[in-house]
Amino acid sequence: MGLPKSVRFEILKRDNFTCRYCGRASPEVVLNVDHVTPTSKGGTDDWDNLITSCFDCNAGKSGRPIIHTQEETYEQFKKRIEDQVDKIQAHLQFCFTQDYAFSDYARSTVRRYIKALSFNETMYLIEKSCERAGREGLKGIEGWREAYGKFQIVCMNKINL
Repeated sequence: MGLPKSVRFEILKRDNFTCRYCGRASPEVVLNVDHVTPTSKGGTDDWDNLITSCFDCNAGKSGRPIIHTQEETYEQFKKRIEDQVDKIQAHLQFCFTQDYAFSDYARSTVRRYIKALSFNETMYLIEKSCERAGREGLKGIEGWREAYGKFQIVCMNKINL
């Protein structure tokens, strides 16, 4: 089964409608969404394993891994997302003076929200969730959990619109 069109579009948008192998862009070339680690070699459909490629590069790749210089760019992208997740976690810690950290699952969820909505929108939503929990008089871990719970609901609703 293929990737949903919405996922394909988000990957193309994330990669600025540019082939991550050769640098050519739309409309100069036909673009595809490709797997960094091919599904034939155990790769998944997770966004961290999807990349924009032009028809020529995708056809010529035939299961070969991404080239080194482009992989560095991909690693930089992953680091930027992780830094953004850290900023969202830090904001929650600041709001509730709580040194509670995201679980691996929560980090994965926040990464998905950032990729689907943008970092700025995701940060805005966490700020609003913190403000709301603060108005309700919630503090510490209770405030953290309430704000994060509301944040998740709003993000999921926005993504599923």
